[in-house]
Amino acid sequence: MSVVDLNSIPVTWLVEKLESTLFEFVLRHDLERAQLINVDIEKMIQEAIPKGKEKWSQFIADMIENDELWFFSNSKNDWASLSERSGYAIVRDGKIIGAEITMKS
Repeated sequence: MSVVDLNSIPVTWLVEKLESTLFEFVLRHDLERAQLINVDIEKMIQEAIPKGKEKWSQFIADMIENDELWFFSNSKNDWASLSERSGYAIVRDGKIIGAEITMKS
């Protein structure tokens, strides 16, 4: 798993609180946000499960009761400058305690 500098992800980047931490749910969320056209999302999910599920399980392993999982993305201005980053953050008591970047340029 890649190391993420948590100070580089401000809470203002938190976009959407997710209702599930299941790998399949989060992967579907990523694929649907990408608005892929004519892509078999179900097939992509099934192909990704063996490669990503264990890594995802390690990422969420430290979550405790009342922790939240959020999708984050930096501002549109940052995206235009080719420094785009988005992914998922574990939030505890309003503070990001873990993050996994799923898209970066």
